[in-house]
Amino acid sequence: EATVVEKDMNDDGVLRLVLSSITTPDDVRLPPKVRVTVRTQHADPQVGSRVALIARLMPPPGPAAPGSFDFSQKAFFEGLGAVGFAISDVEPRDTLAQPAFRLRADAVRGDIAKRILNQLSGDAGGLAVALSVGVRDYLSDQTTEDMRDAGLAHMLAISGLHMALISGVIFFFVRLGLASVPFLALHMPIKAIAAGFALAAAAIYLVLSGASTPSQRAFVMVAIALAALLFGRRAISIRSAALAAAVVLTLAPHSVTSVSFQMSFAAVVMLISVFGWLQSRRMVNPPRGGVLKRFFGYLAITALSTLVAEAAIAPFAIYHFGGIASYGIIANLVAMPLLAFIVMPLIAVMFVLMPFGLEAIPLVAIGPALDLMILIAHDVAHAPFSSLDVAAWVPGRLAVIAAGGLWFCLWVGPLRLIGVGIIATAFLSPSASRPDILINDTGRLIGIYDREQDKLWYSDTRRREFVRESWERRLGAPMGTGWNEEEGDKRLSLACDRWGCLFRPPNWPQSFIVETVTHPGALASACAQAALVISRVPVGDTCDAAVIDQADLERRGAHSVRIRRDASGSAHIVVRAASEAEASRPWQKRMVPEPKQGANAP
Repeated sequence: EATVVEKDMNDDGVLRLVLSSITTPDDVRLPPKVRVTVRTQHADPQVGSRVALIARLMPPPGPAAPGSFDFSQKAFFEGLGAVGFAISDVEPRDTLAQPAFRLRADAVRGDIAKRILNQLSGDAGGLAVALSVGVRDYLSDQTTEDMRDAGLAHMLAISGLHMALISGVIFFFVRLGLASVPFLALHMPIKAIAAGFALAAAAIYLVLSGASTPSQRAFVMVAIALAALLFGRRAISIRSAALAAAVVLTLAPHSVTSVSFQMSFAAVVMLISVFGWLQSRRMVNPPRGGVLKRFFGYLAITALSTLVAEAAIAPFAIYHFGGIASYGIIANLVAMPLLAFIVMPLIAVMFVLMPFGLEAIPLVAIGPALDLMILIAHDVAHAPFSSLDVAAWVPGRLAVIAAGGLWFCLWVGPLRLIGVGIIATAFLSPSASRPDILINDTGRLIGIYDREQDKLWYSDTRRREFVRESWERRLGAPMGTGWNEEEGDKRLSLACDRWGCLFRPPNWPQSFIVETVTHPGALASACAQAALVISRVPVGDTCDAAVIDQADLERRGAHSVRIRRDASGSAHIVVRAASEAEASRPWQKRMVPEPKQGANAP
């Protein structure tokens, strides 16, 4: 039995529950918080309710490959001690006393989503809900994927962009209204008053959007900018960005490793630096003149800011996601004016009119703009070469690029160009060699990288789709195929029986044979003839070959293997494990089982 503290849908539209206050009939000690996937269609427990279910729980999984994204680290800082799935119906129990504010906020979010969907159907309604209350459950998988491939996924997560637009719209209209009254304009600090209203609007939007970690960071940054206006200071500067980063890292130090933190602050700092430099030389000024001239002027500024922001976040997208959207700048250039000038202002109006039952007015107007944004995402995502896959970078390359970017942004005068040289040097430096073999943490999935054909051969193409996709993104390789196909047999010199397989990666020396073992009876022959043994049973210390066995996989997670040739031309097998460099980290300690004792210990 447990209390539902969070509820959402995963990318496949399957319900996920975060549970706490867990009790079991036999008083088994469980982590304080777990996440369970529920595939029962009629299950719809409310946040704050008490439920009973049977579930299979597992430690949060580690990286799919050495150096790749570590979900166990993310789970550790989110307080998740286990993940799993329900194998029974979710039965309701009594409602547990949860903080009344949390329950009311969730109820209001659900009511807002329902009222939006009553006016807008399909993906347009789902996108409106995502932008309004941060719930992406009503967007189709295809549209979500299209927006990601088109470089527009940042619009779906409530972040600094949305928070700034909502607060900016409120600031503009409150200040305009106050300025329309001469007495108030002459005798009252209307700019500070407008900033106060905008800050209150940002706080309300934070609550209504679910107060996710990115939206909390966005609120901190917007609050600092609005506080600067309240006290008559400059709202947007490198100092304000530094102060926002200091506040965020004080509240959540681990967020410095998150992609949202890195991308948001990279974009903000680069925009402040570039536009500050251009304004100091009077190269960028607020557009003046007629309506048409102002419109094209703002469009040009939007294009420039999009270009600068995309350039700033590109290295982080390559590092974290293994690629970039080739036409992301074009997609943002077309979609951003719709979001900034039509969609978000009308969402702000919707929030104001909704208490009076008049939300249909802005929602009817917003529908065509949302449909156009979805169409843009679809067309860009399905254009030729819309996604550029790049082999994974080592952390050092990203660190050098970040250092070069900071040098460029913080220095003034000709010295700042040194930063451009640092970035160019890092981009042009050779990439680390790709592994020849990848093994998941159970040993049931093995991938062989074929350098000549630039593809992956898999031991299993029916299951573990997430791991296979992670490997393909990390290697920047196209989708792989099963190694037991006719071409795979030929390329890998493959031979399999009921106790395992024997193969040789295409780029390995002729004498370097790899053998997989699933039964102890095959160990003796494998150790005698193979250079590398990948075993799902314990091997011990009697094998002369390089060994990755059950104990290694359980205690150190996924492995990678590659051939390294020294100066004399001799080849050596180099094995790397996912937990090799961070075995002392607390999230690694939680996922690593203690070794068994005794003669049969792995």
